[in-house]
Parts: sequence; structure tokens; C-alpha cells
Amino acid sequence: MQQKGEREIGIVGVKAVAWMVLCTLGAEAYQGGTLYRNAVQTQRDVLASQISSQKSLEEIDFGFPNDRLEVDISYDYLDPYSIYEDWTALNFSYYDKISNDLTLLYQGSAITRVEGNGFLGAVGIYKGWRDRFYTFTQISAGTDVEYLPAFRIDHEFNYIFGANKNIVGLLGFTYINQHDEHEDFIGSVGVTYYSEDYNIGYRVFFNQSDPGSVNSTSHIISLGIGHEKDQWIYIDVAFGNPAYLSTVTPNYETVRNDTAAVYLKYRKWLEEDSGFYAETGFFNLGSEYDKYNFRLGYFQEL
Repeated sequence: MQQKGEREIGIVGVKAVAWMVLCTLGAEAYQGGTLYRNAVQTQRDVLASQISSQKSLEEIDFGFPNDRLEVDISYDYLDPYSIYEDWTALNFSYYDKISNDLTLLYQGSAITRVEGNGFLGAVGIYKGWRDRFYTFTQISAGTDVEYLPAFRIDHEFNYIFGANKNIVGLLGFTYINQHDEHEDFIGSVGVTYYSEDYNIGYRVFFNQSDPGSVNSTSHIISLGIGHEKDQWIYIDVAFGNPAYLSTVTPNYETVRNDTAAVYLKYRKWLEEDSGFYAETGFFNLGSEYDKYNFRLGYFQEL
């Protein structure tokens, strides 16, 4: 009887961990993935001064002005702590300028979580094509822990329009293959308006999760104030209803959670070519958990 009870407790524990991982999978896909979000944010900062200054389109450099190295540490505290505990990560990004319209990106993240330690690596390409058209492509893969993707690819088409050439439209596509049987297909559209002192953007994501072809949407609104080589302050507000089919619960239950998040980000140049950045945020995954995020890093242009 004791062995049977221990087996049942073990099964319940495995299911609880699996359920926890599935909850976080939906949340991570909804957030866009930390490395990908950081890569998109940095490009937005770099292009802001060029687009808002109303340069002729021939003068805009869609690559980065210099090589750049960024290193940071992040800490996430989750409530209820007894289930999720806390998450930490050491992250790096290296932006490798090849030409005025081509920059390569290398990223890595070493992560510690209660489900096990993992590593996520990514490579990306920023490319300017024609006067108004530029793209960003990123491929990432994680070690064999269920909260990281086995394979992920993100691609964005960006087009500058408007009489003052200060509005950018975006069309994005993402494919995520998880280490279990889950896959996500995400399409997105967005628009960003650039003025001399600020930029504001909106983006909506349409997600189909398999198995089950479960559909959901999420939204993000972002306001940036500042200038490159001085400082940037960003406020991001996100909300949605990520959903997926749970294959570890009876009858393959569809799980859907309302989500809400707010992030405050700050980047400050201390010298002409270096400085620090910080981030704090709050993320709510319905009735599953609240997450409080803190991040601090250093950047150096080379």
C-alpha cells in the first residue's frame, strides 16, 4: 500500500511539473521570446534617429553603426513561489556590423529554473534591401528542457512609408517547435510612428498552437522616449489570451489564460560608446502565476 501511494504521489508530481511547463510555454510564446524581443528593440533604437530626422531614404543605414557587445543578468520572481520558485539567466548579445546595410547578431542565454538548467542560442541577420524595405531574421534553439524551443525561426518584413518617411509597417512570421509534440505558428502585423523625441508602436500576434489547431491572439503597445547616444526610456504594455492543447491532462484539455504585462526599460550612455541598461516588469498569467522581472546589463560599442 505504501509503494502504491508513493507511485501515485510521483505520478501527480510529474503531471504537476508537466502542467507547469505547459503554462509557461504558452506565456513564453506570447511574449515573443526574450532574445528575439531584445533584438527587435535594439534595432528600433538604432533606426529611430535616422528615420525621425527625415533623412533621404538613400542615407538611412539599415545595419548598425558599430559593433556592439551587451551582457546582462536577469532575475524573475514567481508567485506562488512554492511551485515556480525563481528564474535567473545570464545573457549576451554581439552585433557584428558587416556593412552599412548588413549586421549579424549572435546571442546566448544560460538559464536556471526549477525544471532544470538550460541554454538558448540564436543567430540573426539585419538586412536593408531597397530604399524603404528592410528585414530581420533570427534562428534560435535550446537545450533539451521543455521550457526552451527545440527550434525557432522569426522573420520580419519592414517597410517605411508616409509623406515624412517616419512610419514603419511590419509583417512578421514565427515558427516554434517545442521539445514535446507542441508547435506554434505565429503571424503578426504592426506599425511604429517615429518623431524627433519619441516613437510609439502597436503589434498584434495571431497564434495557432498544434496539436489541436488552438487559436489565440496577443497585443503589445510600446512607447519610447529619448535619443541614441544619450538615453532611452521605454514603456511596454501587453495583453492577450495564449492557448494550447494540454496533452498531460485528461481528455486533452484546451488551456486558455488571459495575460497582462507591463515593462519599464531604461538605457543610458555613460560614455560615447558605452553605458548600462536596466529593465523591470510584471507579467500575469491568469490564475497560474505572477512574475516580477528585473534585468541589469552593460553595453560596449567596438
